[in-house]
Amino acid sequence: MLLVAGCGSQPLAPKAASGGYVPWLPLLKTGIFPAAPSSTPGPPIPIPDGTPACQAKQLDGAYLGRSGAAGNTDTPVALRNNAATACWLEGYPDVTILDSANHVLATAIGTANRGTYFGETRPEVQLMMLPGTTPFLANAAPGQQMERGQAYVNIEWYDCKAPQAASVSLGLPSSGGTVIIAFPVAGPYSAACDAGTLPASALLRADFLPGGIQWPPSPDYLAVNIAISLPATAKHGSTLVYFVTLTNTGATDYVLDVCPDYGEFLGGKEAFASYRLNCAPAGQIGPGSSVRFEMHLDLSSDLAAGTNQLTWALYDGRIATPVAHAAIEIA
Repeated sequence: MLLVAGCGSQPLAPKAASGGYVPWLPLLKTGIFPAAPSSTPGPPIPIPDGTPACQAKQLDGAYLGRSGAAGNTDTPVALRNNAATACWLEGYPDVTILDSANHVLATAIGTANRGTYFGETRPEVQLMMLPGTTPFLANAAPGQQMERGQAYVNIEWYDCKAPQAASVSLGLPSSGGTVIIAFPVAGPYSAACDAGTLPASALLRADFLPGGIQWPPSPDYLAVNIAISLPATAKHGSTLVYFVTLTNTGATDYVLDVCPDYGEFLGGKEAFASYRLNCAPAGQIGPGSSVRFEMHLDLSSDLAAGTNQLTWALYDGRIATPVAHAAIEIA
């Protein structure tokens, strides 16, 4: 554990006398917000050597219903492996939307029209399609829960004439054949139809995405716990002196360079302050170690008496939960 003793004119709180701490300094904020490093996705399910690519005859699919955001409409379809052996999918399928007479309503083929509004921003990976997953319902409900070992494709389609589709054709990469899925969707509305500045219809599609898991994976957050130690009561018009302890519960060093900013406030921000953490004396916090930081917060003379809550937040996106709370009585 790294402990740094207070010194100089910094006021001491009673709890500080029995243990070291990094003294508080009114350091100007940097305005820098460190971001968590993105994880590097590999296959969400390991794929044994020799596993073949999926062929269309091994797969069946279902329409998953409609959802939307910011004027964009997603009409995804799901795929499962109906064979007795595993296979894998990777890349972008060719997508063709057909009506009940098999007339083509829209296509997205080859390298064109890739990517949708719905957040596919990571490298393509191979997806293991496990045998024996649960068959889809005859008419899959919107948002049907998918299982690990299944896959889906986001489809973003609009058509100002609102034609009624009956099926969607997915052409698998590497000459894997074609999967036909029932697709009872009327060409969704788009603001582009009113603006007249875009084509009267458009079709975008994502690559194959894994079902039953969070994807893309969460960032590689640091495991750092934040705890507040403060007196039971404080008077309005005074300076509240308290302590924040950062504990590294992970397996890697928490490197404090540049020192992150932090914010502190009571209740509905009746008292608020924000500074840069005085972390230079600590440098970094090793696995299993803690550093205790002194904090000051000026309480206004008109602060209401009674039970309040202190919130302290470290402006560091590398930490999964960079905030802590503690109750205090204002006298």
